[in-house]
Amino acid sequence: MRTYSRTTLQDVGELAIEFRIWIISDERYSRLVFTGLHRHESIVVAHPAVRSRTIMVNPCSQALEISGSRLGYFAAPRGIVSAARKLQGYAAMIPSREAQQATLSHFQVGGRIERETYQRLFDARDIGLNILSNLRDVTPPRADGALFFYLDLNRLASALQDEGRVGVTDDVASWLLKQTNVACVGGGAFGDVNGLRLSFGAPPGASAIGLTRVVQALNSLRIK
Repeated sequence: MRTYSRTTLQDVGELAIEFRIWIISDERYSRLVFTGLHRHESIVVAHPAVRSRTIMVNPCSQALEISGSRLGYFAAPRGIVSAARKLQGYAAMIPSREAQQATLSHFQVGGRIERETYQRLFDARDIGLNILSNLRDVTPPRADGALFFYLDLNRLASALQDEGRVGVTDDVASWLLKQTNVACVGGGAFGDVNGLRLSFGAPPGASAIGLTRVVQALNSLRIK
């Protein structure tokens, strides 16, 4: 996954202002930046003029590895916050007790859990990039941030489709699951028929084994 530059964020801000578009900025991976200055920059910092039309959502779930809990907070103009409070007041669901305790502990101990998570993912990313560098017909990913490797299978998938061996990358994901017992997400989920997303959020040992299997499987499909 890649990070946006300040220039890109400013361009997005200009478009939002010109066409009166609201921005929902998902900050869940803001603490998981692995390249450059290892620092996330929000769009409201890069382009302060969009603050009045920006909703910033900041789940704690990814940074604390409680991704199924969907617990966090958001910041927005007063009218949006007021409307959200009314909606929440009628919601018949709350975050689990465990998720609330984990998040409370995170804030009480000054971010220790978040720092430990970052270091573990940073190490897992390095190991994964080293393994994926052995791919033959697929360009190795960058993985600037978040906890995913995103592979561009354009060259490999095109050749396989011509041969009638594999269809789009959603088919590649299904094939990899059968061949390697590794679950991937085909790019079709993101509007990209040539992409394949792999997570390095699993325990480092399991992640290394899974990525090694994926590399071996994809290399077995190498272009003739």
